[in-house]
Amino acid sequence: QVNKVYPGVLPGAPYPMIQKDYLKVFEPSEFPPLWKKAKELVRARKPVVVRGNYTVVDNEHFGITGGWKVEIVWAFQTPIPEWTLALPNSTRSVMDPFVPNVKAVKGLHKLDM
Repeated sequence: QVNKVYPGVLPGAPYPMIQKDYLKVFEPSEFPPLWKKAKELVRARKPVVVRGNYTVVDNEHFGITGGWKVEIVWAFQTPIPEWTLALPNSTRSVMDPFVPNVKAVKGLHKLDM
């Protein structure tokens, strides 16, 4: 997928000048199934929580030796309109439209669901 904001930078990279594979700690081929499940949960308007086993890869920068598996529970901060609508009007009227109400999260990633 082409990054329209920073041409030549892969989607999801938090900084346009980041060194190649700087943040890579998991086998990249295992990402598409995780992302597919996360997007399915967003479309179903469910909490985006995905559990899986992932292969750790070498990352020289952080001193990580790969070749083993780790179980991870990914919890993505995504708004769930049904949850918000279930709140009393007095609560909804004072809430930020982005729940879990963490404004700092909004612009820091480049992953589209």
